Amino acid sequence: MEWEQIFPVLKSYLSRNLAYSLVATYQNKYTLHRSVTAGAAVWFWLNLMTIPAALVTRAMGGPSVHWVVLVLCLIAALVLVWGFSGSFMYHWQNFANTIITESYSLLAGPNDEKPR
Repeated sequence: MEWEQIFPVLKSYLSRNLAYSLVATYQNKYTLHRSVTAGAAVWFWLNLMTIPAALVTRAMGGPSVHWVVLVLCLIAALVLVWGFSGSFMYHWQNFANTIITESYSLLAGPNDEKPR
């Protein structure tokens, strides 16, 4: 089976049969880091598109931008994208590995039910 086919089945199986799981933790971390990466990428491109607009506005005699702040924003956005893009892939791998590990331990591990 492909991952896309088995993933929802295993995730629902874990949520139904396991009281404490790391799946939600890693999924939340993955989602947070992916969102920060996407937001920083949008911020970077908006700052980058500001440079030609600022040059045209300045050539036409309009207001100027604070170049130091604009360059610092570009650098900060790049640092955020670089820092969080690796970590969201790390948490995605932990998320997937946790689903596989916890599913395997429930399906093939010893039964914890007490004998009657």
